[in-house]
Amino acid sequence: MASTLGGSAYSYERWGPTNKWVDFQSGWAWDNVGGDYVDGNLVRQGPAPWARVNLTAVSGSTAVHEYTGIDITALLRQCQVHGRWAAFLLRMAPGSTQPRLIAGPLTPGGHAPPLIDVIYGDGTTAVLNCRIVARSTGSSSSPITTDQAAGGGLNLPLFMEFERPGKPVASASLRFTVVNHSSGSGPGTAELMLLDPPVNAEPVSGLAGLASRAGPLDAGITTMAGVIGAHRYVDGESLGTFVSSQAWNYNAESAYDPAIYGTGPQDLNKLPHVDLGKFIRANQDSDLWSLVQSDYRAEGFVPLAPGLGALRVEMPDTNVSTGDEQRNGGTTAAARKIMLPPQDYGVLDRIFVRYYVRFGGPYNPGRGDRKEVRRFGNPEWTAMAGKWGITPSHSTTYGGVSGSAGGGRGWTLRHKWADCEVQMGGPSEGGITSGWHLWDFLSNNPAGYRYGAESDAVQREAWGRGGGLGGVIYANRWYCIEQEVKLNSVSQPSPAGDGTFWTPDGELRVWVDGRLAYERNGMVFRSLPLFSPAVNAGFLRPIRELGVKDLWFNWFHGGLNNSTYKRVMFVTGLVWARERIGAMRLA
Repeated sequence: MASTLGGSAYSYERWGPTNKWVDFQSGWAWDNVGGDYVDGNLVRQGPAPWARVNLTAVSGSTAVHEYTGIDITALLRQCQVHGRWAAFLLRMAPGSTQPRLIAGPLTPGGHAPPLIDVIYGDGTTAVLNCRIVARSTGSSSSPITTDQAAGGGLNLPLFMEFERPGKPVASASLRFTVVNHSSGSGPGTAELMLLDPPVNAEPVSGLAGLASRAGPLDAGITTMAGVIGAHRYVDGESLGTFVSSQAWNYNAESAYDPAIYGTGPQDLNKLPHVDLGKFIRANQDSDLWSLVQSDYRAEGFVPLAPGLGALRVEMPDTNVSTGDEQRNGGTTAAARKIMLPPQDYGVLDRIFVRYYVRFGGPYNPGRGDRKEVRRFGNPEWTAMAGKWGITPSHSTTYGGVSGSAGGGRGWTLRHKWADCEVQMGGPSEGGITSGWHLWDFLSNNPAGYRYGAESDAVQREAWGRGGGLGGVIYANRWYCIEQEVKLNSVSQPSPAGDGTFWTPDGELRVWVDGRLAYERNGMVFRSLPLFSPAVNAGFLRPIRELGVKDLWFNWFHGGLNNSTYKRVMFVTGLVWARERIGAMRLA
Protein backbone atom coordinates (compact mmCIF):
# COMPACT_ATOMS: atom_id res chain seq x y z
CA MET A 1 0.00 0.00 0.00
CA ALA A 2 1.54 3.28 -1.14
CA SER A 3 2.45 6.04 1.26
CA THR A 4 0.71 9.40 1.02
CA LEU A 5 2.97 11.11 3.57
CA GLY A 6 6.35 10.42 2.02
CA GLY A 7 7.07 7.33 4.10
CA SER A 8 7.62 3.72 3.10
CA ALA A 9 4.90 1.72 1.43
CA TYR A 10 3.14 -0.80 3.65
CA SER A 11 3.86 -4.42 2.72
CA TYR A 12 1.22 -7.08 3.18
CA GLU A 13 3.75 -9.84 2.60
CA ARG A 14 3.14 -11.56 5.92
CA TRP A 15 0.11 -13.74 5.22
CA GLY A 16 0.47 -16.86 3.13
CA PRO A 17 2.89 -19.72 2.45
CA THR A 18 6.64 -19.89 2.11
CA ASN A 19 8.89 -22.87 1.50
CA LYS A 20 8.95 -23.42 5.29
CA TRP A 21 5.48 -22.35 6.41
CA VAL A 22 2.02 -23.34 5.23
CA ASP A 23 1.01 -19.99 6.67
CA PHE A 24 3.73 -17.62 7.81
CA GLN A 25 1.77 -15.77 10.53
CA SER A 26 0.08 -18.78 12.11
CA GLY A 27 3.26 -20.83 12.64
CA TRP A 28 1.85 -23.69 10.57
CA ALA A 29 4.91 -25.49 9.19
CA TRP A 30 5.34 -27.92 6.32
CA ASP A 31 6.71 -31.32 7.23
CA ASN A 32 8.94 -31.06 4.17
CA VAL A 33 10.66 -27.82 3.23
CA GLY A 34 9.22 -26.69 -0.09
CA GLY A 35 5.76 -28.04 0.59
CA ASP A 36 4.04 -31.34 1.37
CA TYR A 37 2.10 -32.90 -1.49
CA VAL A 38 0.62 -36.11 -2.83
CA ASP A 39 1.41 -37.09 -6.38
CA GLY A 40 -0.86 -38.51 -9.05
CA ASN A 41 -0.56 -41.98 -7.51
CA LEU A 42 -1.54 -40.57 -4.07
CA VAL A 43 2.00 -41.10 -2.81
CA ARG A 44 3.18 -38.42 -0.40
CA GLN A 45 6.19 -36.64 -1.91
CA GLY A 46 6.03 -39.05 -4.84
CA PRO A 47 7.39 -38.35 -8.34
CA ALA A 48 4.26 -38.73 -10.53
CA PRO A 49 2.59 -35.38 -11.36
CA TRP A 50 -1.15 -34.98 -11.77
CA ALA A 51 -0.51 -32.94 -14.91
CA ARG A 52 2.45 -31.87 -17.04
CA VAL A 53 2.60 -28.77 -19.22
CA ASN A 54 5.12 -28.12 -22.03
CA LEU A 55 6.07 -24.44 -21.60
CA THR A 56 7.98 -24.01 -24.86
CA ALA A 57 5.21 -22.42 -26.92
CA VAL A 58 7.28 -19.26 -27.10
CA SER A 59 10.72 -18.17 -25.96
CA GLY A 60 12.18 -14.97 -24.58
CA SER A 61 12.28 -12.96 -21.42
CA THR A 62 9.36 -10.75 -22.46
CA ALA A 63 7.25 -13.37 -24.23
CA VAL A 64 3.74 -13.88 -22.87
CA HIS A 65 1.61 -16.95 -23.48
CA GLU A 66 -1.56 -18.28 -21.90
CA TYR A 67 -1.65 -22.05 -21.49
CA THR A 68 -5.21 -23.36 -21.47
CA GLY A 69 -7.04 -26.66 -21.42
CA ILE A 70 -4.68 -28.32 -18.95
CA ASP A 71 -6.68 -31.37 -17.86
CA ILE A 72 -6.91 -31.57 -14.06
CA THR A 73 -10.19 -33.50 -13.85
CA ALA A 74 -8.79 -36.29 -11.67
CA LEU A 75 -7.02 -33.75 -9.47
CA LEU A 76 -10.11 -31.62 -8.85
CA ARG A 77 -12.28 -34.71 -8.29
CA GLN A 78 -9.82 -35.76 -5.59
CA CYS A 79 -10.31 -32.36 -3.92
CA GLN A 80 -14.11 -32.47 -4.22
CA VAL A 81 -14.72 -36.07 -3.20
CA HIS A 82 -12.32 -36.06 -0.26
CA GLY A 83 -12.87 -32.51 0.96
CA ARG A 84 -9.33 -31.41 0.22
CA TRP A 85 -8.17 -27.86 -0.36
CA ALA A 86 -7.86 -27.01 -4.07
CA ALA A 87 -4.24 -26.06 -3.45
CA PHE A 88 -1.44 -27.07 -5.78
CA LEU A 89 2.33 -26.95 -6.16
CA LEU A 90 3.40 -25.87 -9.64
CA ARG A 91 7.08 -26.48 -10.29
CA MET A 92 9.52 -27.05 -13.11
CA ALA A 93 9.90 -30.72 -13.89
CA PRO A 94 13.26 -32.44 -13.32
CA GLY A 95 15.57 -31.70 -16.23
CA SER A 96 14.01 -28.33 -17.04
CA THR A 97 16.83 -25.85 -17.31
CA GLN A 98 15.04 -22.55 -17.91
CA PRO A 99 12.84 -20.95 -15.22
CA ARG A 100 9.43 -19.47 -15.95
CA LEU A 101 7.39 -16.69 -14.33
CA ILE A 102 3.63 -17.00 -13.87
CA ALA A 103 1.09 -14.16 -13.68
CA GLY A 104 -0.60 -13.96 -10.30
CA PRO A 105 -3.62 -11.94 -9.14
CA LEU A 106 -1.42 -8.83 -8.72
CA THR A 107 0.52 -9.00 -11.97
CA PRO A 108 0.37 -5.71 -13.95
CA GLY A 109 -0.43 -5.52 -17.62
CA GLY A 110 -3.88 -7.11 -17.57
CA HIS A 111 -2.64 -10.70 -17.49
CA ALA A 112 -5.23 -13.07 -16.09
CA PRO A 113 -4.38 -14.96 -12.90
CA PRO A 114 -4.67 -18.75 -12.87
CA LEU A 115 -8.26 -20.00 -13.20
CA ILE A 116 -10.00 -23.38 -13.28
CA ASP A 117 -12.85 -24.03 -15.73
CA VAL A 118 -15.26 -26.66 -14.41
CA ILE A 119 -18.14 -28.61 -15.88
CA TYR A 120 -20.18 -30.23 -13.12
CA GLY A 121 -21.96 -33.55 -13.36
CA ASP A 122 -25.32 -31.79 -13.69
CA GLY A 123 -24.13 -29.90 -16.77
CA THR A 124 -23.62 -26.53 -15.12
CA THR A 125 -20.33 -24.71 -15.47
CA ALA A 126 -18.21 -22.55 -13.21
CA VAL A 127 -14.92 -20.70 -13.09
CA LEU A 128 -13.00 -21.25 -9.85
CA ASN A 129 -11.02 -18.15 -8.95
CA CYS A 130 -7.48 -18.26 -7.66
CA ARG A 131 -7.30 -17.18 -4.02
CA ILE A 132 -3.55 -16.82 -3.73
CA VAL A 133 -0.33 -17.42 -5.66
CA ALA A 134 2.87 -17.44 -3.62
CA ARG A 135 6.46 -18.36 -4.34
CA SER A 136 8.01 -21.31 -2.60
CA THR A 137 10.84 -19.14 -1.38
CA GLY A 138 14.40 -20.42 -1.08
CA SER A 139 14.64 -19.42 2.56
CA SER A 140 12.46 -18.81 5.62
CA SER A 141 11.71 -15.25 4.51
CA SER A 142 8.24 -13.74 4.55
CA PRO A 143 5.72 -14.72 1.88
CA ILE A 144 6.12 -13.50 -1.69
CA THR A 145 2.72 -13.11 -3.33
CA THR A 146 3.35 -9.98 -5.38
CA ASP A 147 5.33 -9.68 -8.58
CA GLN A 148 9.08 -9.71 -8.18
CA ALA A 149 10.65 -9.32 -11.60
CA ALA A 150 10.58 -6.52 -14.14
CA GLY A 151 7.37 -6.95 -16.08
CA GLY A 152 5.83 -8.93 -13.26
CA GLY A 153 5.40 -12.58 -12.58
CA LEU A 154 6.26 -15.10 -9.86
CA ASN A 155 9.04 -17.63 -10.30
CA LEU A 156 8.32 -21.32 -10.13
CA PRO A 157 8.08 -23.25 -7.88
CA LEU A 158 4.97 -21.68 -6.46
CA PHE A 159 1.81 -22.46 -4.50
CA MET A 160 -1.69 -21.81 -5.85
CA GLU A 161 -5.01 -22.13 -4.06
CA PHE A 162 -8.42 -21.94 -5.74
CA GLU A 163 -12.03 -21.86 -4.69
CA ARG A 164 -13.31 -25.37 -4.03
CA PRO A 165 -15.72 -27.05 -6.43
CA GLY A 166 -19.26 -26.98 -5.10
CA LYS A 167 -20.62 -30.10 -6.81
CA PRO A 168 -19.41 -33.39 -8.36
CA VAL A 169 -16.94 -32.64 -11.14
CA ALA A 170 -17.39 -33.97 -14.66
CA SER A 171 -14.33 -32.23 -16.09
CA ALA A 172 -11.90 -29.50 -15.12
CA SER A 173 -9.09 -27.64 -16.85
CA LEU A 174 -6.48 -25.21 -15.59
CA ARG A 175 -5.30 -22.09 -17.37
CA PHE A 176 -2.46 -19.77 -16.46
CA THR A 177 -0.26 -17.20 -18.15
CA VAL A 178 3.51 -17.32 -18.36
CA VAL A 179 4.83 -13.76 -18.58
CA ASN A 180 8.54 -14.64 -18.87
CA HIS A 181 9.72 -17.71 -20.76
CA SER A 182 13.42 -16.89 -20.38
CA SER A 183 15.71 -16.78 -23.35
CA GLY A 184 17.32 -19.89 -24.66
CA SER A 185 16.06 -23.19 -25.97
CA GLY A 186 16.38 -25.35 -22.86
CA PRO A 187 13.58 -27.69 -21.85
CA GLY A 188 10.62 -26.09 -20.10
CA THR A 189 8.07 -28.44 -18.58
CA ALA A 190 5.98 -27.72 -15.51
CA GLU A 191 4.28 -30.28 -13.32
CA LEU A 192 1.41 -30.07 -10.87
CA MET A 193 1.13 -31.70 -7.44
CA LEU A 194 -1.72 -31.67 -4.89
CA LEU A 195 -0.65 -29.88 -1.73
CA ASP A 196 -1.14 -31.91 1.45
CA PRO A 197 -0.27 -29.75 4.47
CA PRO A 198 -0.14 -31.47 7.87
CA VAL A 199 -3.32 -30.92 9.88
CA ASN A 200 -3.94 -31.12 13.60
CA ALA A 201 -4.97 -34.68 14.36
CA GLU A 202 -5.02 -34.39 18.15
CA PRO A 203 -8.04 -36.08 19.77
CA VAL A 204 -10.57 -34.03 21.68
CA SER A 205 -9.40 -34.21 25.30
CA GLY A 206 -10.56 -32.97 28.66
CA LEU A 207 -13.67 -35.12 28.43
CA ALA A 208 -13.18 -36.22 32.04
CA GLY A 209 -12.32 -32.73 33.21
CA LEU A 210 -14.02 -30.72 35.91
CA ALA A 211 -16.77 -29.43 33.62
CA SER A 212 -17.87 -32.97 32.76
CA ARG A 213 -18.77 -33.52 36.40
CA ALA A 214 -20.65 -30.24 36.75
CA GLY A 215 -24.21 -29.60 35.68
CA PRO A 216 -25.30 -28.06 32.38
CA LEU A 217 -23.76 -24.64 31.70
CA ASP A 218 -21.24 -25.26 34.51
CA ALA A 219 -23.95 -25.38 37.18
CA GLY A 220 -22.36 -26.16 40.55
CA ILE A 221 -18.81 -26.03 39.23
CA THR A 222 -17.66 -23.54 41.88
CA THR A 223 -18.31 -26.12 44.63
CA MET A 224 -15.97 -28.67 43.10
CA ALA A 225 -12.50 -29.35 44.49
CA GLY A 226 -9.87 -27.98 42.16
CA VAL A 227 -11.97 -25.05 40.97
CA ILE A 228 -10.77 -21.64 42.08
CA GLY A 229 -13.56 -19.64 40.50
CA ALA A 230 -16.07 -19.41 37.64
CA HIS A 231 -18.39 -16.95 35.94
CA ARG A 232 -21.79 -18.20 34.75
CA TYR A 233 -23.40 -15.56 32.54
CA VAL A 234 -26.81 -17.22 32.51
CA ASP A 235 -29.91 -15.19 31.70
CA GLY A 236 -31.11 -13.06 34.58
CA GLU A 237 -27.67 -12.27 35.97
CA SER A 238 -26.42 -8.69 36.15
CA LEU A 239 -23.01 -7.25 35.29
CA GLY A 240 -22.40 -6.32 38.94
CA THR A 241 -22.31 -10.01 39.87
CA PHE A 242 -19.09 -10.38 37.92
CA VAL A 243 -17.55 -6.91 37.64
CA SER A 244 -16.68 -4.70 40.61
CA SER A 245 -18.32 -1.28 40.65
CA GLN A 246 -15.38 0.09 42.62
CA ALA A 247 -12.31 1.39 40.82
CA TRP A 248 -8.90 0.39 42.12
CA ASN A 249 -5.39 1.25 41.11
CA TYR A 250 -4.36 -2.40 41.01
CA ASN A 251 -0.87 -1.34 39.92
CA ALA A 252 -0.21 0.39 43.26
CA GLU A 253 0.75 -1.40 46.46
CA SER A 254 -1.50 0.96 48.43
CA ALA A 255 -4.52 -0.89 46.99
CA TYR A 256 -3.48 -4.20 48.58
CA ASP A 257 -3.62 -5.71 52.05
CA PRO A 258 -0.37 -4.55 53.74
CA ALA A 259 -0.06 -7.90 55.53
CA ILE A 260 0.41 -9.69 52.21
CA TYR A 261 3.21 -7.34 51.19
CA GLY A 262 4.71 -7.28 54.68
CA THR A 263 4.26 -3.56 55.28
CA GLY A 264 1.53 -3.47 57.93
CA PRO A 265 -1.43 -5.16 59.65
CA GLN A 266 -4.07 -7.09 57.73
CA ASP A 267 -6.74 -5.05 55.94
CA LEU A 268 -9.62 -7.13 54.56
CA ASN A 269 -11.09 -4.11 52.83
CA LYS A 270 -8.32 -4.09 50.25
CA LEU A 271 -7.22 -6.33 47.42
CA PRO A 272 -7.10 -9.26 46.99
CA HIS A 273 -9.88 -9.76 49.59
CA VAL A 274 -12.45 -7.27 48.34
CA ASP A 275 -14.64 -8.30 45.36
CA LEU A 276 -12.80 -11.61 45.18
CA GLY A 277 -13.74 -13.47 42.02
CA LYS A 278 -14.91 -10.33 40.22
CA PHE A 279 -13.20 -8.36 37.48
CA ILE A 280 -11.52 -5.37 39.11
CA ARG A 281 -11.36 -2.21 37.05
CA ALA A 282 -8.53 0.27 37.28
CA ASN A 283 -8.95 3.92 38.15
CA GLN A 284 -10.38 5.95 35.26
CA ASP A 285 -11.03 2.75 33.34
CA SER A 286 -13.17 3.47 30.28
CA ASP A 287 -13.74 -0.10 29.16
CA LEU A 288 -16.97 -0.56 27.19
CA TRP A 289 -18.40 -3.60 28.94
CA SER A 290 -21.92 -4.98 29.19
CA LEU A 291 -23.61 -8.30 29.97
CA VAL A 292 -25.88 -9.47 27.16
CA GLN A 293 -28.63 -12.04 27.52
CA SER A 294 -29.06 -15.03 25.25
CA ASP A 295 -31.64 -13.19 23.10
CA TYR A 296 -29.15 -10.48 22.09
CA ARG A 297 -28.72 -10.45 18.31
CA ALA A 298 -26.57 -7.45 17.38
CA GLU A 299 -23.02 -7.85 15.99
CA GLY A 300 -23.76 -11.37 14.82
CA PHE A 301 -24.22 -12.70 18.36
CA VAL A 302 -25.73 -16.16 18.77
CA PRO A 303 -25.61 -17.73 22.25
CA LEU A 304 -23.31 -20.64 22.91
CA ALA A 305 -26.30 -22.43 24.44
CA PRO A 306 -29.93 -21.53 25.18
CA GLY A 307 -30.17 -19.41 28.30
CA LEU A 308 -26.48 -18.46 28.29
CA GLY A 309 -25.43 -14.87 27.73
CA ALA A 310 -21.98 -13.33 27.49
CA LEU A 311 -19.78 -10.42 28.41
CA ARG A 312 -19.76 -7.96 25.52
CA VAL A 313 -16.58 -5.89 25.21
CA GLU A 314 -16.19 -3.18 22.58
CA MET A 315 -13.04 -1.74 21.05
CA PRO A 316 -14.13 1.52 19.40
CA ASP A 317 -13.05 3.13 16.16
CA THR A 318 -11.29 6.23 17.44
CA ASN A 319 -11.68 8.12 14.14
CA VAL A 320 -8.01 8.31 13.23
CA SER A 321 -7.37 10.14 9.97
CA THR A 322 -4.40 10.04 7.63
CA GLY A 323 -1.72 12.43 8.83
CA ASP A 324 -2.91 12.59 12.46
CA GLU A 325 -0.20 12.86 15.10
CA GLN A 326 -0.36 9.66 17.21
CA ARG A 327 1.81 9.41 20.30
CA ASN A 328 -0.35 7.55 22.79
CA GLY A 329 -0.24 3.96 23.99
CA GLY A 330 -2.95 2.48 21.77
CA THR A 331 -6.59 1.69 22.51
CA THR A 332 -7.64 -0.38 25.52
CA ALA A 333 -10.89 -2.31 25.27
CA ALA A 334 -10.32 -4.47 28.35
CA ALA A 335 -7.86 -4.13 31.24
CA ARG A 336 -9.48 -5.80 34.23
CA LYS A 337 -8.21 -8.36 36.69
CA ILE A 338 -9.57 -11.15 38.83
CA MET A 339 -7.47 -11.58 41.96
CA LEU A 340 -6.52 -15.01 43.20
CA PRO A 341 -7.46 -15.87 46.82
CA PRO A 342 -4.92 -14.69 49.43
CA GLN A 343 -3.59 -18.22 50.03
CA ASP A 344 -2.79 -18.60 46.30
CA TYR A 345 -1.78 -15.01 45.56
CA GLY A 346 1.79 -15.05 44.29
CA VAL A 347 2.20 -18.72 45.25
CA LEU A 348 0.20 -20.81 42.77
CA ASP A 349 2.52 -22.29 40.15
CA ARG A 350 0.06 -24.16 37.93
CA ILE A 351 -3.32 -22.99 36.64
CA PHE A 352 -5.89 -23.82 33.98
CA VAL A 353 -8.11 -21.12 32.50
CA ARG A 354 -11.00 -21.91 30.16
CA TYR A 355 -13.32 -19.51 28.39
CA TYR A 356 -15.33 -19.28 25.18
CA VAL A 357 -14.73 -16.37 22.80
CA ARG A 358 -16.65 -15.05 19.81
CA PHE A 359 -15.59 -12.05 17.77
CA GLY A 360 -18.64 -10.10 16.63
CA GLY A 361 -19.46 -9.48 13.01
CA PRO A 362 -19.38 -8.27 10.45
CA TYR A 363 -15.63 -8.34 11.00
CA ASN A 364 -14.02 -7.16 7.80
CA PRO A 365 -11.38 -4.52 8.41
CA GLY A 366 -10.00 -3.55 5.03
CA ARG A 367 -6.88 -2.01 3.64
CA GLY A 368 -8.40 1.44 4.10
CA ASP A 369 -8.70 0.89 7.85
CA ARG A 370 -4.93 0.86 8.21
CA LYS A 371 -4.03 4.56 8.36
CA GLU A 372 -0.79 6.33 7.71
CA VAL A 373 -0.28 8.72 10.63
CA ARG A 374 2.61 10.67 12.06
CA ARG A 375 4.55 9.97 15.23
CA PHE A 376 6.77 12.86 16.29
CA GLY A 377 6.26 14.09 12.74
CA ASN A 378 7.44 10.90 11.04
CA PRO A 379 5.12 8.80 8.82
CA GLU A 380 4.03 5.54 10.44
CA TRP A 381 1.39 2.95 9.61
CA THR A 382 -1.14 2.14 12.31
CA ALA A 383 -1.16 -1.36 13.74
CA MET A 384 -4.02 -3.77 13.16
CA ALA A 385 -2.85 -5.96 16.02
CA GLY A 386 -2.34 -6.15 19.75
CA LYS A 387 -2.95 -8.31 22.83
CA TRP A 388 -6.04 -10.16 24.03
CA GLY A 389 -7.30 -12.96 26.25
CA ILE A 390 -7.93 -13.86 29.89
CA THR A 391 -4.56 -15.08 31.08
CA PRO A 392 -2.53 -15.71 34.26
CA SER A 393 -0.33 -12.86 35.35
CA HIS A 394 2.14 -11.59 37.92
CA SER A 395 2.67 -8.17 36.38
CA THR A 396 4.35 -5.51 38.50
CA THR A 397 5.60 -1.97 38.07
CA TYR A 398 9.03 -3.45 37.43
CA GLY A 399 8.27 -6.24 34.97
CA GLY A 400 5.72 -8.14 32.94
CA VAL A 401 4.91 -6.25 29.75
CA SER A 402 6.61 -4.60 26.76
CA GLY A 403 9.79 -6.64 26.94
CA SER A 404 10.19 -6.39 30.72
CA ALA A 405 8.94 -9.85 31.78
CA GLY A 406 11.02 -12.53 33.44
CA GLY A 407 13.73 -12.90 36.04
CA GLY A 408 12.69 -11.73 39.48
CA ARG A 409 10.59 -8.79 38.30
CA GLY A 410 7.23 -10.19 37.14
CA TRP A 411 5.59 -11.75 34.11
CA THR A 412 2.45 -11.93 31.98
CA LEU A 413 1.33 -14.46 29.40
CA ARG A 414 -1.08 -12.49 27.26
CA HIS A 415 -2.29 -13.66 23.89
CA LYS A 416 -1.53 -11.79 20.68
CA TRP A 417 -3.79 -10.99 17.73
CA ALA A 418 -3.41 -9.48 14.26
CA ASP A 419 -6.00 -8.79 11.57
CA CYS A 420 -5.57 -10.11 8.06
CA GLU A 421 -7.03 -7.12 6.21
CA VAL A 422 -5.30 -7.51 2.84
CA GLN A 423 -8.65 -7.95 1.01
CA MET A 424 -7.05 -9.82 -1.87
CA GLY A 425 -9.03 -13.03 -1.41
CA GLY A 426 -6.37 -15.12 0.31
CA PRO A 427 -7.32 -18.05 2.57
CA SER A 428 -6.64 -16.12 5.81
CA GLU A 429 -8.72 -13.14 4.65
CA GLY A 430 -10.84 -11.67 7.42
CA GLY A 431 -9.19 -13.92 9.99
CA ILE A 432 -7.46 -13.05 13.23
CA THR A 433 -4.11 -14.68 13.90
CA SER A 434 -3.64 -15.80 17.49
CA GLY A 435 -0.84 -16.94 19.77
CA TRP A 436 1.13 -16.17 22.91
CA HIS A 437 2.70 -12.73 23.30
CA LEU A 438 6.05 -14.13 24.43
CA TRP A 439 8.18 -11.27 23.17
CA ASP A 440 7.63 -9.63 26.59
CA PHE A 441 10.37 -11.99 27.85
CA LEU A 442 13.60 -10.28 26.88
CA SER A 443 16.64 -9.03 28.82
CA ASN A 444 15.20 -9.63 32.32
CA ASN A 445 14.95 -13.35 31.63
CA PRO A 446 18.04 -15.61 31.66
CA ALA A 447 20.09 -15.84 28.48
CA GLY A 448 18.72 -18.55 26.22
CA TYR A 449 15.15 -17.93 27.41
CA ARG A 450 14.53 -14.51 25.89
CA TYR A 451 11.64 -15.54 23.72
CA GLY A 452 11.11 -12.30 21.82
CA ALA A 453 14.65 -12.51 20.47
CA GLU A 454 14.37 -16.05 19.14
CA SER A 455 14.70 -16.99 15.51
CA ASP A 456 11.20 -17.48 14.07
CA ALA A 457 9.77 -15.83 17.21
CA VAL A 458 6.47 -15.10 15.44
CA GLN A 459 5.96 -18.75 14.56
CA ARG A 460 7.16 -20.07 17.95
CA GLU A 461 4.41 -18.05 19.65
CA ALA A 462 1.63 -18.90 17.20
CA TRP A 463 -1.05 -21.41 18.09
CA GLY A 464 -1.13 -22.85 14.57
CA ARG A 465 2.20 -24.61 14.95
CA GLY A 466 0.39 -27.86 15.75
CA GLY A 467 -1.09 -28.36 12.28
CA GLY A 468 -2.83 -25.03 11.79
CA LEU A 469 -5.53 -25.30 14.48
CA GLY A 470 -6.05 -21.99 16.28
CA GLY A 471 -3.49 -20.11 14.21
CA VAL A 472 -6.28 -18.13 12.55
CA ILE A 473 -9.73 -17.69 14.08
CA TYR A 474 -12.77 -16.07 12.51
CA ALA A 475 -15.68 -13.90 13.59
CA ASN A 476 -19.23 -15.14 14.11
CA ARG A 477 -18.34 -18.48 15.69
CA TRP A 478 -17.55 -19.63 19.21
CA TYR A 479 -14.15 -21.05 20.14
CA CYS A 480 -13.38 -22.87 23.38
CA ILE A 481 -9.97 -21.71 24.57
CA GLU A 482 -8.34 -23.56 27.46
CA GLN A 483 -4.81 -22.82 28.56
CA GLU A 484 -2.44 -24.41 31.05
CA VAL A 485 0.42 -22.48 32.57
CA LYS A 486 2.94 -24.37 34.68
CA LEU A 487 5.54 -21.96 35.99
CA ASN A 488 9.13 -23.11 36.15
CA SER A 489 10.59 -24.23 39.48
CA VAL A 490 12.55 -21.77 41.60
CA SER A 491 13.85 -24.05 44.35
CA GLN A 492 17.25 -25.01 42.91
CA PRO A 493 20.30 -22.92 41.98
CA SER A 494 20.23 -21.95 38.33
CA PRO A 495 22.32 -23.74 35.69
CA ALA A 496 24.12 -20.42 35.17
CA GLY A 497 25.61 -20.57 38.68
CA ASP A 498 24.97 -16.86 39.15
CA GLY A 499 23.24 -16.97 42.54
CA THR A 500 19.73 -17.03 41.10
CA PHE A 501 17.24 -19.89 41.49
CA TRP A 502 15.42 -21.30 38.49
CA THR A 503 15.01 -24.51 36.54
CA PRO A 504 13.92 -24.60 32.87
CA ASP A 505 10.87 -26.78 33.42
CA GLY A 506 8.01 -24.37 32.70
CA GLU A 507 5.19 -25.46 30.40
CA LEU A 508 2.57 -23.79 28.18
CA ARG A 509 -0.44 -25.46 26.54
CA VAL A 510 -3.50 -24.30 24.67
CA TRP A 511 -6.47 -26.38 23.65
CA VAL A 512 -8.79 -25.01 20.96
CA ASP A 513 -12.20 -26.66 20.96
CA GLY A 514 -10.72 -29.43 23.08
CA ARG A 515 -7.79 -30.23 20.77
CA LEU A 516 -4.22 -29.54 21.81
CA ALA A 517 -3.07 -26.70 19.56
CA TYR A 518 0.07 -25.52 21.33
CA GLU A 519 2.55 -27.18 23.68
CA ARG A 520 5.97 -25.98 24.73
CA ASN A 521 8.14 -27.32 27.53
CA GLY A 522 11.45 -26.40 29.11
CA MET A 523 10.50 -22.75 29.59
CA VAL A 524 11.55 -20.09 32.11
CA PHE A 525 9.18 -17.35 33.26
CA ARG A 526 10.60 -16.37 36.67
CA SER A 527 13.56 -16.63 38.98
CA LEU A 528 14.40 -15.91 42.60
CA PRO A 529 15.43 -13.88 44.48
CA LEU A 530 12.75 -11.27 43.89
CA PHE A 531 13.69 -7.89 42.58
CA SER A 532 13.38 -5.81 45.77
CA PRO A 533 13.25 -2.06 45.24
CA ALA A 534 12.41 0.35 48.04
CA VAL A 535 8.74 0.41 49.01
CA ASN A 536 6.72 2.94 47.04
CA ALA A 537 2.99 2.89 47.77
CA GLY A 538 2.23 4.04 44.23
CA PHE A 539 4.18 1.16 42.63
CA LEU A 540 3.67 -2.61 42.79
CA ARG A 541 6.54 -4.94 43.70
CA PRO A 542 6.86 -8.64 42.87
CA ILE A 543 5.81 -10.85 45.75
CA ARG A 544 6.26 -14.27 47.34
CA GLU A 545 7.41 -16.85 44.76
CA LEU A 546 6.32 -14.93 41.67
CA GLY A 547 3.42 -17.36 41.36
CA VAL A 548 0.13 -16.48 39.69
CA LYS A 549 -1.49 -13.55 41.47
CA ASP A 550 -4.35 -12.67 39.11
CA LEU A 551 -6.11 -13.28 35.83
CA TRP A 552 -5.77 -10.36 33.45
CA PHE A 553 -8.43 -9.74 30.80
CA ASN A 554 -6.44 -7.55 28.43
CA TRP A 555 -7.76 -6.63 24.99
CA PHE A 556 -5.57 -3.94 23.56
CA HIS A 557 -4.84 -2.35 20.17
CA GLY A 558 -1.37 -1.08 19.43
CA GLY A 559 0.76 0.03 21.10
CA LEU A 560 1.73 3.31 19.65
CA ASN A 561 -1.44 4.33 17.85
CA ASN A 562 -5.19 4.10 18.24
CA SER A 563 -7.70 1.63 16.88
CA THR A 564 -9.11 2.51 13.46
CA TYR A 565 -11.87 -0.11 13.33
CA LYS A 566 -14.69 -1.00 15.70
CA ARG A 567 -14.37 -4.54 17.05
CA VAL A 568 -16.63 -6.45 19.46
CA MET A 569 -15.72 -9.52 21.51
CA PHE A 570 -18.07 -11.82 23.41
CA VAL A 571 -16.80 -14.03 26.24
CA THR A 572 -18.63 -16.66 28.26
CA GLY A 573 -17.97 -19.86 30.22
CA LEU A 574 -14.99 -18.57 32.22
CA VAL A 575 -13.51 -21.03 34.74
CA TRP A 576 -10.10 -21.03 36.47
CA ALA A 577 -8.86 -24.10 38.30
CA ARG A 578 -5.95 -26.23 39.48
CA GLU A 579 -6.69 -29.07 37.07
CA ARG A 580 -8.01 -29.65 33.55
CA ILE A 581 -11.45 -28.11 33.05
CA GLY A 582 -12.63 -29.31 29.65
CA ALA A 583 -15.63 -28.21 27.62
CA MET A 584 -18.84 -26.97 29.19
CA ARG A 585 -21.85 -29.29 29.21
CA LEU A 586 -24.29 -27.37 27.03
CA ALA A 587 -27.40 -29.37 27.88
